[in-house]
Formats: sequence, C-alpha cells, structure tokens
Amino acid sequence: MQTANCFGKRLRRFALAWWLSSIAALAGASAIAAEAPAPEERSPPACALDVATVLRSLAALPGVEARFVEERHIVLLERPLQTSGVIYYAAPDLFARHTEAPSASVLVVEARQVRLIRGDDQETIPINVAPIVKPLLRGFLAVLQGDLDALGADYSLALQPDPDCVRWVLTLTPRAAPLQDAVARIVVEGQGALVAATELVERNGDRTRTVYTTVDPARTFTAAEKTTVFRLTPGAE
Repeated sequence: MQTANCFGKRLRRFALAWWLSSIAALAGASAIAAEAPAPEERSPPACALDVATVLRSLAALPGVEARFVEERHIVLLERPLQTSGVIYYAAPDLFARHTEAPSASVLVVEARQVRLIRGDDQETIPINVAPIVKPLLRGFLAVLQGDLDALGADYSLALQPDPDCVRWVLTLTPRAAPLQDAVARIVVEGQGALVAATELVERNGDRTRTVYTTVDPARTFTAAEKTTVFRLTPGAE
C-alpha cells in the first residue's frame, strides 16, 4: 500500500501540471491588446495593461479549450520529457487535462480531490494529502474568479507588457512556504490575445515549459459534453 507521503508527491506533481496548464490557457485567452497609436503620435505612452484588468477578463470567461505541448526539463535527465494533449475549463470550477501522448490519461481536478484516469483504472487522491496543493488551488480559483486580493495573498504578481500592449509577461512568485519551498516562479509569455508559452521553475532546478495552440477562449459545453470531458457522473455537477 502506498504511503501518504507517496500520495502527496504524486498529487504535487499533478497539481503543478494542472496549475501551469490552467493559468497559461486562461491568461492567454483573456489578454487585452490596446488600440494602435495615431500615426502622428511619435512617442506613444507606455501600455496601461495591468494585472487587475487581465483578472477581470478572466472572470468573464465561459470556458476554454486549448491544445498543449509540454516539455519537462529534469536536472538529472539529458533530454526533456514531452507531453501533449488538450485542456478544458468550464466556469466556475470544472477543469480537465486530457493527455494524448506519450500515453493516454485524463486528469480531473475537483473541489476536494484529484482524479487520474487511465483507461478503466481510476485513482482518486484527496487534496489535503499534500500541503503545497492548497495554495495552488487557492491561486487557481482566485485567477478564475478575478480575485486580485486572494491571488496576491499567495503570490507576488508582476505584469510586463511591451509599449504596444502586444507582447507581455506575467510572473507569479510564491510568497510563503510550503509553496515557496517548491516553486520559484510561474511565468506566462503572451502576444496579443494569446499565450505563446509558459514556464514553471521549481526550486530544485527542474522546469516545465508549455506551448499552446488553437486556444478557444469562448468554449461552452453541453451537459453531455461535460459528462464526457470532465468525467462527471449523472447529477454530479
């Protein structure tokens, strides 16, 4: 039988992947580009895009679907581990990560547990097994709800747009342990209204970089789709 510590390590890995995919796709879907400056304006003002504006846009999203290719760079390995698939989000709190390669699996995050599904096998892990997961979940929910105060309680936030509000970088730095002990920073790189890439840097030197394509920031789901995509049982929502 696996120990609670083992479960905690696995849940931490799942949570990091979930958070990275989620914030990247959602932030990218809601980035705001400013109007182009007038031709006669020689010295355009700096971009006024800020974190609060991005979060307000996030809170209004009905759902997201995006393809991802993720490379996990582990210090002890010569080559990165590559994963690809699709992520789905339905407001206010349904999230699923469907991995297609190198092997098929579905990761579903719920209020009190994480479910990992491989074929006919399903593993359920309580969120409270690993302390690091709670601030990750709080942060994710704060992003979805557009709650700047709640997000700022766990992370220092820095948004760096270029002068034209076309390219931007959002950096989240954990404020306190235990999250601070595991995660150095989460970086979201965007251009225009889409994310180009994201990177999660861990304290041990490992890093995970993810590239997103075909982002649909207005995805809605029928009841039947929710049952299939999020692996819901009838009446569970």
